Amino acid sequence: MELEYWNKFINRAKNLFGDNQPHILPYIGDNYNQVPIKVLSLGESHYGKNAAIDCSNTIDVFLNSYQCHNEKKVASFSERAKDIGVARFCNCYRKVASMISGEIPKKADYIWDNLCFYNYFTKFVGKTFDEFKLPQDKNCTEEKNDLFEIILPQINPDIVIVWGKRLRNHLPKPDGIIENNILLDLGCFKYQKYPNTVFYPITHPSAFRNNGWDSYKECCRWKELKSVYPKLETLARRHPAHKIVQDIHNTIKKRGMGFGQSYSEKSCDFYLNPIEHGKQNPNSPRLPHLEIIFDEKLNAKIRFYTQRYDVTIAKEILAHPIWNVDVNEINKDENGKVTLREISSNENYMEVLEKYLNRMLLFRKENT
Repeated sequence: MELEYWNKFINRAKNLFGDNQPHILPYIGDNYNQVPIKVLSLGESHYGKNAAIDCSNTIDVFLNSYQCHNEKKVASFSERAKDIGVARFCNCYRKVASMISGEIPKKADYIWDNLCFYNYFTKFVGKTFDEFKLPQDKNCTEEKNDLFEIILPQINPDIVIVWGKRLRNHLPKPDGIIENNILLDLGCFKYQKYPNTVFYPITHPSAFRNNGWDSYKECCRWKELKSVYPKLETLARRHPAHKIVQDIHNTIKKRGMGFGQSYSEKSCDFYLNPIEHGKQNPNSPRLPHLEIIFDEKLNAKIRFYTQRYDVTIAKEILAHPIWNVDVNEINKDENGKVTLREISSNENYMEVLEKYLNRMLLFRKENT
């Protein structure tokens, strides 16, 4: 199911390259082509638990391990729940996002909507950085051709963040010249063929301690780079709804309505464990979720879904008289989520949201 869900990223990359496909496809964020400055984050190779993952593209490795790890499906990183953990081999992604955004790692995932990500080496290497074995051939002809002859001409980044000294040493020797003293001090370099692209090397993010971006040196270096390229600050721009979402999260939490909840940059999700055989069952396929999600103009949708995104079960629940939902509304489903109500930016979203939350409580009470 995950592969079907992420087809938009695979198709986006395939359509970009047409007949000239690289050995592995890059991940291209939803906003990459709209941001004022383009950044390609260049990793070493595929890490993860499962060597059977399709290594024909970076997308499967990047999204299926990081974005979908023990979590509900979401359409973008801006919708990814904050304050949740990831697998050890995914922490390096978060550290890069934290460096760019200035947020703590568990709140920085949204940055990836604005970036492109690509692994230089084409082979799956294991679960950890330490398992990686350097290719014997430092020329890395296949990798070099893919990056410099296919990826860069199409992705056209302004900045390439190079992950680690080992990768830096395996890239071709740069033949460009950077005149800016700060860029030289930061170890940046260019290639004559790509005079508008700056390669910016960092310590490999997996080498940092714990789960945080705790390198004062790297944070300072990134600030220096931003002094040369002020537009880098725009990558950290928050979704317009992020403060509203935080307020909703805090308001419902204080009222103690009994809901579990998670929140992202632009949505808040509430769930209530169903009572089955006298006990709460968090693993039930009938576990209901109620979500409010905002767009850029602060219009919102209230959507309903179940644990396994089963629209049939969702519609059975919503057919109960307590919900008082019009049949036409029940038929508005998107990726397994039923749209109950659309809210314009000038409406009282808390009033509408609490109406549906109270109905969820009543439904559980009546079905206990």
